[in-house]
Amino acid sequence: MPALKLANLWPWRRPQRRRKTRRKPPRRRVWPKWLAPTLRASAAGLAVALVIGGPVWLWQTGIAAKSMDDAHGQFITLTVRMGFTVDNVYLQGRHETSKRQVMSALGVKRGQPILAFDPHRAKARLEALAWVQSASVIRHLPDTIRVRLTERRPMALWQQKSKLMLVDRFGVVIQRRGLKRFSHLPIIVGKDAPDHAEAMIDILKTQPGIYHRVAAIVRVGQRRWNLRLDNGIDIQLPETGVRGALTRLVKANRRQRLLSRDVTMIDLRLPDRLVIRTAPGRKKELVEKDT
Repeated sequence: MPALKLANLWPWRRPQRRRKTRRKPPRRRVWPKWLAPTLRASAAGLAVALVIGGPVWLWQTGIAAKSMDDAHGQFITLTVRMGFTVDNVYLQGRHETSKRQVMSALGVKRGQPILAFDPHRAKARLEALAWVQSASVIRHLPDTIRVRLTERRPMALWQQKSKLMLVDRFGVVIQRRGLKRFSHLPIIVGKDAPDHAEAMIDILKTQPGIYHRVAAIVRVGQRRWNLRLDNGIDIQLPETGVRGALTRLVKANRRQRLLSRDVTMIDLRLPDRLVIRTAPGRKKELVEKDT
């Protein structure tokens, strides 16, 4: 009889279980350090592109513009129904500028929507008119527009290439025709004469006896002036000290009546004397020293 194995004799003995081996958790993937800032920057850029690019796209395609125009038109129509229309235009300071020119520059008519009127553009158009130096345009709701003009003050007639033009004290050309009523103004000659004539004219006005006899004020070499009197006498003025030179001329004229003699030229450029050139056939030159 064969021998029995001990294992078969002890059936109650449980077989040993295999120990479960714990699995190691999977390794976390390590991302490069530069990746997170790059992703954040990309997200921010995308957001900005959506914020800016979206409206731009809408505008370029015309969708936004059409919507705005429609809304604006409906708004203006509503304001007209509420009585916001131009009924009164008050104008101050107009002397030389015609009413037709003013209304044309304003670009407005009675009954038009007052909120569709642009005071800033109207001001620019008014100041482009020849006689208007500055303008103020104010819109008073619901129905009034007030305009105040400051017009240019004519200073002289500027002779350029044998033609006369009316200029103001800033050298701005006001008009080239219809100058007969401004014949009382002095005539200035020279390329840069309008830019410098105001100071010269102011000095001349301090000596009315000379000023009212001046036929032309001539700019010489863009640095000084000559005066041509109504009897043809030329008076040469210095670059500086013009006021004192004219005072000396007035005194000499009182003593010797120089401006009534056969004189063609009086040179005032020397500070201590007057050089006087007489007409042909007379003594050519006289010198009067100041005492």
